[in-house]
Amino acid sequence: MESAGRQFVRVDGKAAAAFDAVVPSSLTFSDDGKHVAYAARRNGAWFVVRDGVVGQAWDAIGELDVAFIGRDHENRTRAIVGDLVGAPFDQIEGNQIVFSTDGSRFGYTGRRGAGSVVVVDGLEKYRETWASQPVLASTGRIAYLARRGQRAAIVVDGRSHEVDIAVDGTFAFSADERHWACLAGATHDRELYFLVDGKRGARLEFEEVISASGQFSMQDVLQGRADAVIQKWAVAEANLASSHEGIASDKAR
Repeated sequence: MESAGRQFVRVDGKAAAAFDAVVPSSLTFSDDGKHVAYAARRNGAWFVVRDGVVGQAWDAIGELDVAFIGRDHENRTRAIVGDLVGAPFDQIEGNQIVFSTDGSRFGYTGRRGAGSVVVVDGLEKYRETWASQPVLASTGRIAYLARRGQRAAIVVDGRSHEVDIAVDGTFAFSADERHWACLAGATHDRELYFLVDGKRGARLEFEEVISASGQFSMQDVLQGRADAVIQKWAVAEANLASSHEGIASDKAR
């Protein structure tokens, strides 16, 4: 809404603070509909207004959600989740904050100097030369991929599983979050396979992976650009491990 050249948002009949400009497309409600946030500009600075409360000033803000990425006047990037403002980083991997399946936990990976820091629930948990975004389970499990020299590592709950290649974007927990799978590879054999709970699965033919990825090339797969389809495959592999565990349990009774 606009009055006397100033713009404001009215929620449930109550008008919030006025600004030089409000971005209508940024108006965002939480999944339960109890919270609302939007971006607004005043005197050249950007603000996020959450439930009527105006946050701190930013030079720029990323895609708005209940959680968002902000850049301060010193060009440092911070993650903001609710009232929590994270530590400064040079950049945040993927310019994204990730959540566990139930939304109770959040995380991201920040670049600081020549290294990466995996942050979970506001705490700096792991440091690597390079790390992917974390994958979080509602049960407390944490996983991410890392590069260590010429090799890669799939890190699950602090334990490293080193491989030649680990394909970013393909790590997945099973539905019950007890098992996991990730697409990995061996450079000397030029082959791919799923690593499931740290154990190497059957060899996959390149053509099989490309077929599953549709229009993507093998280079796209290795660089994480075909992750949507391959991740579903990883979920299926992890769920299969859960299924096998259930069958073994039934036989033991």
